[in-house]
Amino acid sequence: METKLLPSETSVAPHTTWKLTTDPSVDTNQAPCNISGGLEMVSPIIQLTENGLWVHPIKVVWKFLEEVCDVGANDRCSTHVHLSLPETYSVIQMKRLAQAVIYFEGAVPLILPESRRSNHYARSNWKDNEYFKGDSRDQAMAKLEGCTTIEAVIEMMNPGKHKRYYGWNFTAFKSYGTVEFRRGAGSTNAQQVLQWITLSTTFLRASLRIATSEDFRHYPETVGGLYRFLSSVPRAQDNWKKLFDHKDFDQYQEPQKLGQLRPAEEAAFQRKFRHDSGPSLMLNAIAEYKKAQKKH
Repeated sequence: METKLLPSETSVAPHTTWKLTTDPSVDTNQAPCNISGGLEMVSPIIQLTENGLWVHPIKVVWKFLEEVCDVGANDRCSTHVHLSLPETYSVIQMKRLAQAVIYFEGAVPLILPESRRSNHYARSNWKDNEYFKGDSRDQAMAKLEGCTTIEAVIEMMNPGKHKRYYGWNFTAFKSYGTVEFRRGAGSTNAQQVLQWITLSTTFLRASLRIATSEDFRHYPETVGGLYRFLSSVPRAQDNWKKLFDHKDFDQYQEPQKLGQLRPAEEAAFQRKFRHDSGPSLMLNAIAEYKKAQKKH
């Protein structure tokens, strides 16, 4: 029997449904459903609540996948999380998130899998950034503090031809009101998905609790400082804590600038760029959600 993925014909609003789509930029040794490349799963818009009810649909979907599929991932796979606020980001909120990203650039990679630490699709917002060339952490954070508009923060955090291909992608805010966390590894079960969701959302919430840029100094720049920073958020889902298992809390590693892509890597990057330049189910869902909100 030949199995194929068929386009959904449902009339349900796209931001309320789970979807599977192809991603030809992900190489695979298998070709399920006569598909060249990997599969990407796109969630509906999920509203985080303190009662944790938002977790249940994720577990249900993954339970179904595990029952009917063999789910796998390789080093080319990743988990991305788009983050928005109930209203919208203010300039101060955007600056604090950006500064938190820079401040903990020497700690966050140390809790990630090796494949996500030096990754051309999730570059360092500090060391791979032409605006911060040669800058110390304090100098980079001071430049961000000087930004007076959200647009200035976005341009400073995501400059050059790579734009979205940083660990944190601020460019989606312009059209969709979100900031995208891109450093998560590919997920093969619900627990891994929840780790990346709670890591990124708790990181955002912790950054918004920082009154001034000087307040970051209450936390060491180490893995342990990052843990304390995340733990400052009350009543947050703590799935992210598993990422710190067996980590050295005193460790800090200066992020390194990535070198030039080799020819094969450049070809793969261009394939990914072309694919990402096309229609996006995730971004379409976010756009539909924003439209629905405006109607109400």
